[in-house]
This record gives sequence, C-alpha cells and structure tokens, in this order.
Amino acid sequence: MAMDMGIENASGVVVAYWKVTGLNLAFTGKRGAIMLGGYLSKETRDADKEQVQLKQVNIQTALYDEYFSLDKLNTTNCIELAYNYLLAVYEEFLDAELI
Repeated sequence: MAMDMGIENASGVVVAYWKVTGLNLAFTGKRGAIMLGGYLSKETRDADKEQVQLKQVNIQTALYDEYFSLDKLNTTNCIELAYNYLLAVYEEFLDAELI
C-alpha cells in the first residue's frame, strides 16, 4: 500500500511514490505523527533504492479520535488508518491515489 502523488521537492525533483514508514501514537494527549518515505517511483522502491525525501505529518489532536480511536485500531490495520488520514486531511495528498 502506498500513495501515488507527484510532489516537487525543494531540489526540483518530482517525488511520485509515498509510503508510510512509521506511525507514532500517544493515547495520552491524543497526539501522533505519520512518517513517510518518498521515492521517485514504485519501480525505484521495488528495486530497494533509497527514499529521496522524508516527511513527518503531525496528527491534529481534534481529529485523533476520528481516525485513530481505540475502536478503529482494534478493527483496522493502523497503517491503513494512517493512509485514510493522509488522503482526507493532509493538503498535499488530498488528490493522491492509493495504490
């Protein structure tokens, strides 16, 4: 599972393939962060090439329960929940395609 979304980075490189590489949730305080690795393409990721960009997206406290409640975590894969959050909330990925 990953997202297909071309985003030009500060060096002018278009990063097209985004994969969740980490998820950190704190139940106390309802805080969290999603870590993403950006690759040039799915092919470069499949060839075990290094990511060309790293991103950390902080989870908005007001939306924490909507996407990461204990009920959701007990019934849905946490990585899938992270992608759901990114596709619905994070501006850069609103038009991304889940692949």
